[in-house]
Formats: sequence, structure tokens, C-alpha cells
Amino acid sequence: RDEFELSLLSQKETRNLYPFLNQVEGAISIRSAYKVDLRVLCEILKKTLLDRGVVFLHEKVIGVNLGGDTSRIKTPYTSLEATKIIFAPGSQLSAFFPQLPLAPTRGHLAQIRWSKAIPQNLGLSMGGHLIHQNDNQWLLGTTYFSPDESPSDETEIFQLMRDSLVRWLPALAEAQLVSLWSGVRCVLPPNRQPVAGALPGPKNAFVLSGFGSKGGLWAPYTAKKLAQLIFSKHSESVDEDILNPSSYAVPWKLRSDLET
Repeated sequence: RDEFELSLLSQKETRNLYPFLNQVEGAISIRSAYKVDLRVLCEILKKTLLDRGVVFLHEKVIGVNLGGDTSRIKTPYTSLEATKIIFAPGSQLSAFFPQLPLAPTRGHLAQIRWSKAIPQNLGLSMGGHLIHQNDNQWLLGTTYFSPDESPSDETEIFQLMRDSLVRWLPALAEAQLVSLWSGVRCVLPPNRQPVAGALPGPKNAFVLSGFGSKGGLWAPYTAKKLAQLIFSKHSESVDEDILNPSSYAVPWKLRSDLET
């Protein structure tokens, strides 16, 4: 609590501090936090990698050979050799390991125009998430749909997102949709925690996945731990709080048509 400056607010304290909120019986207040523009952050990270000599290939993987000290990756246009391979395909992990019990969900993020005078340095998480972006624009999220059951109508999706917060923030009913984005994230039930570490069986093959909707928070820490594991070889697990791939009873078996 001290590190993150947390405060447990009573109903009275919440009403005094945030009179625009409705039907709130209390709150957890985090007095200091950071807001990161993920688009800008990703551009910076990509430039940093390019400056350090990392090469990006935007090609479909059609073959994988994880045998021996050297592994091979095949695409329609080239064949690559590597001493170490990390599978970090986000929501597409099942495209490589179809027997994993993955639970993909589609989430939407709405950019809205809303001129209501509430503190712009305030971020809310209560049935939905709301954070100021710039001027009169805010970001509103998120949804949890099965990828096959997600509505296709943007107006319907926006209304669902807005209604999830209007109960506590009635003034949000005046918000107008500017744009809508969606993406698919996946988790590994039942723990729903990131999974990272050495794959059981093949030599020098690793996985970094299962972040769900918390990739921006989990990925930097987990990637650093995985790098330490790869170069130190002290343990088969990245961290005791992160799932070891070997802990799953389902085998980490590559999709049969990928094996070469």
C-alpha cells in the first residue's frame, strides 16, 4: 500500500472527493500513477530494436524444426536457423500449440468525445475503464466477447461499453463515439497468469505469452525474467509467480503440419 500510495475510501469520503459518481459505496484510490500512450511507446520500442540490429520479417510461419542445437523456421520465402526460439505470438499461440486450453476474448477500446468537467488527471476502473486522452477526448474500455460472438455493429458495442459505466457515472451518457478499435487477447485458464519459460522437451525453445489484457504491465517484467533465464540457465522457471510451461498437463506439441 505504501509503495503505490493506496487509500481505502469510505462511501462518505468517495462522495466528497468525487461528487459526480453515483451509487458508489467506497473506492480504492491510487494517488499517483502514470499514463502511457501505447502507440508512441511501441514506436519507440520498435525503433530501439531496429537501432540495435534486430530484423523484422513479416512472413507466415509454415514450418518449425526444434531438434538439436539449431532450430529452423520456414516461411514461404525463406528458411532461418536459430540457436534459440521464443514463441511470443500473443493471441495466436494456439496456431502453434493447438492442444493448449487457451481462452481467447475480443476486447474493444473506444475513443470518445466528452466535455463533462471532471478531473482530467483521473482514471476510473469500475465496471469499465475510463481515462483522459487529450482535450475533450477520452478512452473507454473494455469488452469481453468470445471472438465468434462479438457484435459487429459499432453503435451497439459503444452503447454496451458506455452503459457499463453510466450506472456510476451518469454524465457519461452524453459521450459521443469518435472511433472504435478491437483486438483479441488470450489467457491460459484456470490461473489466467502469464506463462513464460523453457518449453518441455525441445532444446532451446521458450514461450512468452498468456498476458490477457495486462500485456503492458506484465510483458516488460516477464520478458526481462525470461532473458535472465535464457542466459543464466539456473532454473526452468522464470519466476515462482509466473506459470512454468511444464506445469500444464496438456502437451506443448506443435501443430502437426508445422513440424518439419
